[in-house]
Amino acid sequence: MGVLGHFVGYGERWALSGGVGFTVREDSFGRRGSRVGGTLYAIATMGVVTLPLVARGPAVAAGTPVTLLSPAPAMREAVGGRVWLLLLDGASLDYISPAAARGRLPNLGRLLDRGASLTLVSIEPAQPEPAWAAVATGRYPAGNGVPSSASYRVGGGIQLDLLPRYAFVYRLVDLGLVAPVTRTPADVRAPTLWETLDAAGLPAVIAGWPLARPGQSALTTVLPAPARPESGDAARAADTRLREAFERAVEMRQPTVAAIRYGALADVGARTLADPSLLDRQYEYLDAEVGVLLGRLADTDILLVMSAYRLEPASLVERLRLRLLDDAGLAAEARRSDGFLLAYGRLIEPGRKPVGAIVDILPTLLYFVGLPVARDGDGYPRTDLFVPGFTAERPVIYVPSYARQP
Repeated sequence: MGVLGHFVGYGERWALSGGVGFTVREDSFGRRGSRVGGTLYAIATMGVVTLPLVARGPAVAAGTPVTLLSPAPAMREAVGGRVWLLLLDGASLDYISPAAARGRLPNLGRLLDRGASLTLVSIEPAQPEPAWAAVATGRYPAGNGVPSSASYRVGGGIQLDLLPRYAFVYRLVDLGLVAPVTRTPADVRAPTLWETLDAAGLPAVIAGWPLARPGQSALTTVLPAPARPESGDAARAADTRLREAFERAVEMRQPTVAAIRYGALADVGARTLADPSLLDRQYEYLDAEVGVLLGRLADTDILLVMSAYRLEPASLVERLRLRLLDDAGLAAEARRSDGFLLAYGRLIEPGRKPVGAIVDILPTLLYFVGLPVARDGDGYPRTDLFVPGFTAERPVIYVPSYARQP
């Protein structure tokens, strides 16, 4: 018997969204195996799934698109260094920390040992589009317009920005009763990292960032994310092709900020977690990519490696095993959050830092490159990442906002 059938046998009263309630009893479903019982069971199941959607109501209309203000000139002399930003979809300190302690991931281990590290509180749902939109804008979904990877169209013209959890609603998507609508760059209603840099006259190369509009401006190159492959080898090959295009763009632009997203872990999803050898290969590939950038760091460059959300092993036993083998102690802290940041470079102060949030990345980057931080963002510049000699001469400067309503 299904989950609902298990519950209804106890004569419980259930309340749905909007105060709708109903009582079910074992004898209300008719004789076991009868047509009446089966029909009522199906009706009750559909009610549990659909009534929360109806009670939720239509989505709030999208806000007016923002217009980017040209930021004030940098308030201080530029550092002269470059920010290398590696975005790792689905990576977790639960895996990296013990593997690096055993010497299996030498480059990520170098970042852990000699750089700064902190865990980052992420958002739900753990999907690339909302997570990386929060990083790019420094705002949570309520402020950037991207609460999930898709919006959803229900019969009768109802449009939902986010589906409720724990109510079997995603089964309606599988059955075609709820139609997902893919997000586009137009859905992002807040200034992004690359738009702010471009308006400030600072060049940037952005590769594979979800919901970034591909193309080129006078200063910025945005490379589209590759199609999501089904196999581990294909996922790594797609990331390699993106990295090759990224390197060509970097050579041409000489950017202040160069960011690339690797989706090799998340592209194969649950199969990665279920296959230890595939998981190992994906992480070893990412570690090698980190090593390439470590070899290219100039004296005033910084390298930021981050994950905005993590793929959680389905098995409780596996999660416990990873944490028991965690010699560096980072995974124990990661239990309270979903992402992480590893920072490395001569200007980075090594050591463990207090827990942060994924919306802290944008203001931290703006602070480093010499731009003011917007007060209307949700994050804070993590000045504790940098050596005292750097922060002593560079106080944080604020502006009210980088956006205005037309």
